[in-house]
Amino acid sequence: MIFRKSFSIFSNNVGLLFKLLIYCFVLLLLCLAVIIAVFRPIISSVFSSMDLANRLKEALNLWLNGGASTSFRGFISSITGLVRGSDVWSLIVSFVIVLALFKFFLALTYIPVTRILYGKMSENFSEKFYQALVSSLGKSLYFALIYLLITLPVDLAVIVSGYYLFKLLYPAFSILALTVAISYALVFLSVKNALLSQWVPIFVAENLSVNASLRKSFAASVKCFRRTFPPILLLVILIYSILMSTAVITFAILPILSVPAYLLFLSSFNLTAYFISNDKKFYVDEKTVEN
Repeated sequence: MIFRKSFSIFSNNVGLLFKLLIYCFVLLLLCLAVIIAVFRPIISSVFSSMDLANRLKEALNLWLNGGASTSFRGFISSITGLVRGSDVWSLIVSFVIVLALFKFFLALTYIPVTRILYGKMSENFSEKFYQALVSSLGKSLYFALIYLLITLPVDLAVIVSGYYLFKLLYPAFSILALTVAISYALVFLSVKNALLSQWVPIFVAENLSVNASLRKSFAASVKCFRRTFPPILLLVILIYSILMSTAVITFAILPILSVPAYLLFLSSFNLTAYFISNDKKFYVDEKTVEN
C-alpha cells in the first residue's frame, strides 16, 4: 500500500523531477571539477602504474581461451598484485573525499524536496523548488553535515566489509563471491535507508530541530521497518541495476537521470510511510484524499 501510494505521488510530481535533474547536473559538474582540479594527477598516476587497459585485454584473452571463470580469476589476480603502494592510498582518500562531497550536496535537497511534497500532501499547496531550497538552506546545511557524519562511516564500513567478504569467498566461489558481496552491500545500505526513513518527514511535519527529529525518528522508523524495508531494498537493487547495466551504453546519461528519480521517489515513499503510520489523511493528487 505504501509503495503504491508513493508511486502515485511520485508520478504526480514529475515537474519536480526536472528541477532535481538540473540540480544534480550542476552537482555532477562540481564533483567533476574537483576531480579534475585536485585528483587528476593522482588518478592518472595510479591508472598508469596499474596499466589497466592491458590488464583488461589480458582478461579478455583469458575469457576467450579459458572461459568466464578463468578470465575473472586472472583479472583479479593481476589487479590485486598491483593495488599496492602510497599512490593507491591517495586514490582511496580521493574517492572518499569525492563521495563525501557528493553525499553532502545531494543531502541539501532532502529537506526542500520533502517540504514541497509535504505541502502538497497535507494542504494541497505547491511551493517552488528553488524557493524551498534557499529558504531552508541554513537548516539543510546543518542536516547535511549530520547526515554525512552518520552515513559516510556506515557506507565505508559496508564497502570495506563487502570487500573482505568477497576476498574470503573468492578462493572457493570465484565470480559468485562478487555477487554475494554486492548483495550483502545492497541489503545493508537498504537497512540504513530504512532506519533513517522517518528522520526528514518528522523534521518537516512536526517542526522539530534536526537533532530532536533524528532521536524521535529511530522509534518511528523501527515501527514501520517491516513495511518500508522491502520496497527500499527493491528500489536500491533497481537503481544499482540501472547504474551497472546502462552506464557505458548510455554514456552515463541514464544513471544521471536515475539519481533525482531515486531521490524524489524515496522522499515520496518516506512521507507516505509517515502519514500512514501516524493515521493522517493526505492528498495523493489535487482531488484524491487518502484516509
